[in-house]
Amino acid sequence: MKIEVFIPGAGRPAARELEVPEGCTVREALARCDWREPAGEEGKWGYGVYGEPVGLDDVLREGDRLEVCAPLPVTPVEARRRREKEQRGRS
Repeated sequence: MKIEVFIPGAGRPAARELEVPEGCTVREALARCDWREPAGEEGKWGYGVYGEPVGLDDVLREGDRLEVCAPLPVTPVEARRRREKEQRGRS
């Protein structure tokens, strides 16, 4: 079966079409792309199929678009706190 894998890179994600066997998991598809989480960032990356979160052991289906999502540099809560602090400092 055919799937697409989108992996973040410098600038824009690299798209790659793969032919995988029925029952292929997210983990197996990533291994076929020779992709591994960078050292020190294990467990911080996310995976999705058409924007819906999936786990490494989830089974892919024909035509799926697997997306690798880089970790956020700060959490949304922390980003909001920083913006509020900056705004208070300007007032």
